[in-house]
Amino acid sequence: MPLFLYVHSLQKFNEDTLKKLQRSPRDEFGVKHINILYNPADDLCFCIVDAPDTDAVEKHHAKLGVKCNWITQVNQLQKMTKYRVLQFQVKVCLIL
Repeated sequence: MPLFLYVHSLQKFNEDTLKKLQRSPRDEFGVKHINILYNPADDLCFCIVDAPDTDAVEKHHAKLGVKCNWITQVNQLQKMTKYRVLQFQVKVCLIL
């Protein structure tokens, strides 16, 4: 499925809520969170999701009562497999 990047206000979301969203399964619109980045000081939340299309992303947010500032389809240069994530974590631990 295509990847989408979008931004919206943090609004009612706190770190615990964002963690739950990050771990949640694909929803009824076919949307699955890949990564969530946020900046409380600027009241911004950036999300990367796997979704069928822009319409599905909009429906996903409408259900949550959130309006996206913008949504764009993006490409990923390198997919992070579970093996690559583990490899990255081990390197970080060795550096620290």
